[in-house]
Amino acid sequence: MAIIVVKTKDSILSFPTVETIQEDSICKLVYAPARNISNTINRKAQELARNAVAAFEGKGVFGVEMFLLEDDTLLLCELASRIHNSGHYTIEACSLSQFDAHLRAILDLPIPLKSLELRQPAIMLNILGGSTPDSHIKVAERALSIPNASIHLYSKGAAQPGRKMGHITIIAPTMHQAETIIQPLIDFMENICVLHTNVPFQPHKPQTSIASSKPPPTIGVIMGSDSDLKTLIPGLKLLKYYFGIEPDVDITSAHRTPTYMAEYASNAASRGIKVIIAAAGGAAHLPGMVAAHTSLPVIGLPVKGSTLDGIDSLYSIVQMVRGSYNTRSSKSYVYCVQERFADVLIGVPVAAVGIDNSINAALLAMRILGAFDAGVRRKVEEFAKSAKEENLKVKGVKIKELGWETYFEQMEER
Repeated sequence: MAIIVVKTKDSILSFPTVETIQEDSICKLVYAPARNISNTINRKAQELARNAVAAFEGKGVFGVEMFLLEDDTLLLCELASRIHNSGHYTIEACSLSQFDAHLRAILDLPIPLKSLELRQPAIMLNILGGSTPDSHIKVAERALSIPNASIHLYSKGAAQPGRKMGHITIIAPTMHQAETIIQPLIDFMENICVLHTNVPFQPHKPQTSIASSKPPPTIGVIMGSDSDLKTLIPGLKLLKYYFGIEPDVDITSAHRTPTYMAEYASNAASRGIKVIIAAAGGAAHLPGMVAAHTSLPVIGLPVKGSTLDGIDSLYSIVQMVRGSYNTRSSKSYVYCVQERFADVLIGVPVAAVGIDNSINAALLAMRILGAFDAGVRRKVEEFAKSAKEENLKVKGVKIKELGWETYFEQMEER
């Protein structure tokens, strides 16, 4: 794994944790973010990288590489005080590249933390030279026909076996899609290396384990305490067993684990999550605080407490900081748009469902996904149709056959 760390005069920031594939002591592929690592390992890796850089003087970008051992132990193996090959993906995948961040750190210019986050998952393939002088050109030419491929050649002249001659970055909405897009290009480059060089590259094979082959979760479900899990179970079961979506489920508190909560929300989009369900009781600050750290839609699920029956949680979630327009200003709306909304106060919206209603939270999350995915939308429509038929053709017929009194008695027995 590798992490690009940015050290300024006042702080130490870091880009996402990435996975590097090394063959014959040469970095071949970089996956951003790293695949199939837990949030716990990611936090440990980020902490290790920042602490390592903190031990050195100076400002700018540092490349930190480490091994993830089988027992989940992290072993630091390299710290480079420079722009690093493992961070070239940032040119396309992040708002601020490692090159920009390096200059800003040295010149004491602002570096917004969110500018280091991933826009979308990315895969970087190093263009490695073969025995023919133009082997890298052939790889670059083949990449021209690959969707979302950004090609960077380093102007090193004639190719040499195994030498890094450039790189190609693929970005996609999910890592699974990026892997599918880039695989033909990996195969093409490996054929050149195997057929025309003495560098013994092993053919790259996509990981086939269940954990890596399936797409990453698109719905994140978080709760302030494990006591909230019981409330979430109906919605989780609906997502998994009816819609076939395995959500990313985690526990984080706005009060007890605020740093982790912020990290979870900030990194959610880069991990493929498109909507977050946040369940909380009492003060119920979790949905609002999560929304403050991400631009993803957040659905607040108020959990019934032991004192105010969940009304306190509901009010806390629905009464979020609102957006407003300064009507007292003489400026026109068009003027405000041109002046970057100088007179508009930007709100922090959170959707809210009924108290303990995890089913509606799950359904709303599916409707949000369905706005951009026709397959998901059809499943939502099928669910609504089955609910309609259940109400009209089953319950409606039964109450007429039994009469309302008998029907009610049977309901009470259930």
